[in-house]
Parts: sequence; structure tokens; C-alpha cells
Amino acid sequence: MRKHLSVFMLMVRSCVYKLLLIFLAMAVVETALFALTPDLGSRLLVDIISEYRLELVYTGGFTLVSIALLGVCTATKAQPRYTLARLSISEKTVMLWHWVCGAMCYLALWFWQIMLLYGLARWHHSIGSDAVISHQSIYLDTFRSDFFHSVLPLEDLSRIARNFVIAICSAGIMAAAAYRLRRGKKAGFGPAFIAALTAGTFKAEYFEVSYDGFLMFAYTVICVISVVGLFNGDPEVDYEEASLENQN
Repeated sequence: MRKHLSVFMLMVRSCVYKLLLIFLAMAVVETALFALTPDLGSRLLVDIISEYRLELVYTGGFTLVSIALLGVCTATKAQPRYTLARLSISEKTVMLWHWVCGAMCYLALWFWQIMLLYGLARWHHSIGSDAVISHQSIYLDTFRSDFFHSVLPLEDLSRIARNFVIAICSAGIMAAAAYRLRRGKKAGFGPAFIAALTAGTFKAEYFEVSYDGFLMFAYTVICVISVVGLFNGDPEVDYEEASLENQN
């Protein structure tokens, strides 16, 4: 069990600082956009979110998290790679722990975006004029703004399920891609799929139950294809032998 915990903590340490930098960058960008908005207190929050396309900031953060996860323990001469070689744990087990770590990262990104939007909404509520602010403004803003409602769906169960499925399946796809990179192969089409589909995931005009269902189906299928393909491939590579070969 200690070996498994060591692998998991290795994964966490490999991406936690990158994740914090991504969170910081998102906070700076979104706060700056709000701070530079002329007549902030006299405008509706939904108009500000739509005008500055805050969903693109979240999409950018999602993409950067994917890149960070793809690089976890895949560098041939990095210390994490050397540590994996000494733990005597199968590659597939490493991949599963990578999957768990990735899911936590994507879910943390989602919750961070909720906190940012809620904080911006509270800020807007504190300085807004009576013409655009009421005691239910923040609650109403979650329905007026498609993006706000996407990350904070309230009772919209299809959207909550969609966000969880996207986080879990994306983590599986990136873990499978990193597995291939550690074996000296190409990452596969999974990361490209995430990059292409994420751009359309938070389009305001697509926020319907049918589109949520399509996204859940698409991510699940690609995740299954990415992961199942690993268990039908070549025999696993011994980490210690691979490390010695890379040093030579």
C-alpha cells in the first residue's frame, strides 16, 4: 500500500504547482476584466460575462490542465520517472493512479471556476445600482448567464452529471496518453479529441439536455477506447530497464 501511496503522491507533486499557477492566472485574468469594465455597477452581470467571453478563460484553463497532466511522469530523465522505476509497480497501476490524480485536478478546476464566478457576482452585487441589483441577483445570474449556469447548474442534474463525466473521462484519456508516452509511443488521438471538443463544450447556445447527453456519450466512448486499447497492446515495459536504456 505504501508503494501505491508513493505513486499517487508523486503524481500530485508533479502537477500541483502547475495547477496552482493555472488557478492564479485564471483569477488574475477574470478579475482584471471585471476591474477594467466601464460602469461596472450599472451593467447586468450576464452582459459582462458574455462580452468578455469568460468561458474562454475556463476553456484555456482546462486545456492547460490537460497539458500539465500529459507531462506528469513522462519525461525520460526527470526525477519522477526514476522514482517510478524503483517502486516495482506495474505501468497499468501507475496509469490508474494518474487517472485518479487527473480527475481530482479537473474537478478542482471546476470548483475553482465556481468560486471565481461567485466571487465576481458578489463583487458586482456590492457595487451595483438598484436598477440592476436585487436581493436575488446572484441567484438569477446563474440562470441568465449560460456559462455561469454551466459551472453552477444548481438543480440541473444533466449538467452536473455532464461536468463530472467530462472530468473523469478527460482524466482517463490523459492518463492513457501519458502511459503511451512512457512506452515511447505517440500520445494517440485522445488529447486532440479533448482539445477539439472542449472548445464547443461551453458554447452558450448549446446548453440543452440533449447536448449534455451527447457530450457525456462522446467523452465516455473516447475514454473507453483510449483505456481499453492499452490492455490489448504490447507487454508492459519494465521501468528500471527502460530507465537504464534511456541513460545509455
